[in-house]
Amino acid sequence: MYNNIFLNKVDSFFKIGERSSTIKKEIIGGLSTFLAMMYIFSVNPSILSASNGTEISESAIFLGTVLSSFLGTFLIGLLANVPVSAAPGMGINAFFAYTVASTSGFGLNYYEALVCVFMSGLFYTIIVMTPIRSKMIGLLPKDLKIIMTVMIGFFLSYVGMVNIGLVSSSADGKFSEIGHNFSNSNPNYPVVIVGTIALVIGVILHYCKIRNSIIYTSLIALIMLLIVWFINPYFTLSNGIQAFSIKEFNEFHNFGTMMKSFFASDVWISTLSNPISYLAIFTFLYVDFFDTSNSIIALGKMSNLISEDNSTDKWIKKINYIDCASTIGGAILLNSSVTVISESGVGIRYGARTGLASLINSLLILMVIPIWPIMSPFMPIGNFQPITGHAIFITGLCMISQMKEMDFKNYINVAVLSLSSLFAILGYSISSGLSWGMMFYLFIVLGNDIKDSIKEKKKTKISLNYIEIIISLLSIIFIVFDCLVKSGTI
Repeated sequence: MYNNIFLNKVDSFFKIGERSSTIKKEIIGGLSTFLAMMYIFSVNPSILSASNGTEISESAIFLGTVLSSFLGTFLIGLLANVPVSAAPGMGINAFFAYTVASTSGFGLNYYEALVCVFMSGLFYTIIVMTPIRSKMIGLLPKDLKIIMTVMIGFFLSYVGMVNIGLVSSSADGKFSEIGHNFSNSNPNYPVVIVGTIALVIGVILHYCKIRNSIIYTSLIALIMLLIVWFINPYFTLSNGIQAFSIKEFNEFHNFGTMMKSFFASDVWISTLSNPISYLAIFTFLYVDFFDTSNSIIALGKMSNLISEDNSTDKWIKKINYIDCASTIGGAILLNSSVTVISESGVGIRYGARTGLASLINSLLILMVIPIWPIMSPFMPIGNFQPITGHAIFITGLCMISQMKEMDFKNYINVAVLSLSSLFAILGYSISSGLSWGMMFYLFIVLGNDIKDSIKEKKKTKISLNYIEIIISLLSIIFIVFDCLVKSGTI
């Protein structure tokens, strides 16, 4: 109990003491998550602004990114009371820009792609309103849920290394050796060195169990970046913009113009009359559903807020409704699918257990708008994030630690975990990892059932439940469709 009446009411409303947390931990957790997800506010606009279309303003998309992230995170904190945040999903935004709203992909323009996101949100709402979602997630085996958590952990750790620049890929898509970006051929190589040092420091502080290590590491990285800037400002130059330059608000007026274009009747007519739009809607729905479900399971396990049969947890259904509303609202605010983000695990790692952390984070997100002019150091510098990359990497490590709860005596678990993690990393997509992992899971289990039936000379009995079969078949459909799109066949 606190000596202050207001703090006691806050504690009671959010059940802070009941969940073995403190207001201080919630504040630190909210701040930590905010630092981990800051890169989204710059990366997402830069990706979406590459879409096919006219009058696309990166600053307007930035404003929409901030507003949609604020609304989703605020509602989750207030209504679901869990330390989870929402923002435009990384990966699905690339699919939006480089496949759906691309002349070399589906051929839709930016606003038509937004309509597809909007429609996927409506269909997602229908699924959440029925028992389908809870049954699909509730019938998944415990080990399969752990595999999803660990797979996301490997993916996040890899993303952290890529964001830092420690791992890179060559122009032909083949992975180069670690440390390739340290060479003089990369004008921002000192920035990569700063991010790498921050990663090492962050890991050491994390495993030495230093409280608030993510904040300390971020401050150290900021100081190192300042030193690099003083030594040679050229090192922190990105697309002609200095890391410590002052930004302007004058392009925010394009936000209203772009929203009017989205609501134009001809955009909706052209989208809904185009057959390929429905393929885009299905893909957005598929990715949003499984990315959200997997992230909820992973974050729920990290925060000890999820039961063995997670379908009984009321907060899960609430968070799904909010996710649906965020996707629909995000489309209106000029963004690709807004969903639960795995970076929420950073705040959970530092003690957050209630929605107060999400409310703190949402307010910090909203403050990004007025402090936009001085946000440059936290934005990508030559596509690298030296200040925030370590937080994403360490969050992945925390999720990977869930592996200890998995039954390693079952060879199927080991196989599916390995395959799903590899495909998630190589495909740079959680959905790719899930889809390929579920496909192999289906074939391995079926193969094992057939082998046992032949050995025992009995009729083949499938040991999979119908939810596992449905998800596996949907995963196969997604894989085929994804391969056809990437090969240029459709």
